[in-house]
Amino acid sequence: MFKITTFALLFVRYNLVNGYDCCIDATTEDDCNAVASGCTYIANDEAAMKLSAGAVCVTPSWIECTVNGNCPPPPPVPPAPSDCIIDTCQNTDDTFNVGFIVDESGSVGPSNYKRTLDYFVKKMINENLNEADLVSFLSFSTGTDDNWGFSSKGGASNTNREGVLHAVEMEKNDFNGGTTCLGNAVQEMIQDYAEDLLSVPAEQRGKKNVLFILTDGIASCMSECGAIRNQLRELEIYTYVVGITNGFSPAAVLCLIEDQMDPSDPRYDEEKTTYHDYILSIPLFEPQYFYSLQMQLRRTVCPPIVFEEEVTDPVVNKLYFILNDGANDMMKNNYLVYVVTLTLLSIGGLVYCFRKKLFSRNNGDQYVPLKDGLHG
Repeated sequence: MFKITTFALLFVRYNLVNGYDCCIDATTEDDCNAVASGCTYIANDEAAMKLSAGAVCVTPSWIECTVNGNCPPPPPVPPAPSDCIIDTCQNTDDTFNVGFIVDESGSVGPSNYKRTLDYFVKKMINENLNEADLVSFLSFSTGTDDNWGFSSKGGASNTNREGVLHAVEMEKNDFNGGTTCLGNAVQEMIQDYAEDLLSVPAEQRGKKNVLFILTDGIASCMSECGAIRNQLRELEIYTYVVGITNGFSPAAVLCLIEDQMDPSDPRYDEEKTTYHDYILSIPLFEPQYFYSLQMQLRRTVCPPIVFEEEVTDPVVNKLYFILNDGANDMMKNNYLVYVVTLTLLSIGGLVYCFRKKLFSRNNGDQYVPLKDGLHG
């Protein structure tokens, strides 16, 4: 069946709460225009760009104050930063098996651990994954703590999604501390993909494996990193490492992703993408930084939706069949000759009819124009 395909991006929707600027993280005109609170795209405004420090999406109040000079008085108490709201992913055609490995070592601390679970893990699940995705969650320090596998279910509806969200909520009150033994945690997560996932019926599994690792320190227990990397590649687990604070060491985790290239990643560029694109970092355990992180990672698990409209015209379907893999070269050439001939005959017929309408045959073989709308 021949299909005309058009692409429609799922745009992120922001919410301006308590004065937090949700515009600043939008980098394209489409995303900027989709901001719920109303943002303005200024990349084509040379005067505004000179004042925006590189930001291309700003609030109307910023333009009114910084560009036009009409600044309101400051509030008596600065508003508290708040996270922005992102629309839940509606793409159910692309499904994923998503693993989260979260550092709960002593350097993270209980309050930052809770923020990581609230503002990254839970929001990634609620806002960036769709209902069909499967989730595995693992927290680690010196050893591994809570492990919720792909086959695990729970909650009121007894689903994997509700179960993992409940497990993450309970984990907020179970901070352990310890060292950053990441290598052992990754090996345990690999078993979730290699064994636990296979216990889920095939039709319920996602089509692609993605793993997010969040840590704030220098990863240890990495002596078998080469073997771990090979297992990740064999299982086609695309891995993203997020470092938090300046205590994070990219060099310690580089071995996990150094030969990883994922052409299906929307950020992928054959000429520019390197393994460094799979290591991200934020400076603090703050909601706005986790929000910015979600903006960077959303399309890795929520790709743009593809809308398809079926065309049932038999001639169009036949042409599509002939011009694609459904026919050999001779059939294609013969059919193309047929189509071209038919097109030329059609054009000739239209020209003839047009001439007959404007002229009547008279005086032998001479054509004379019709008068007063009369046909000969």
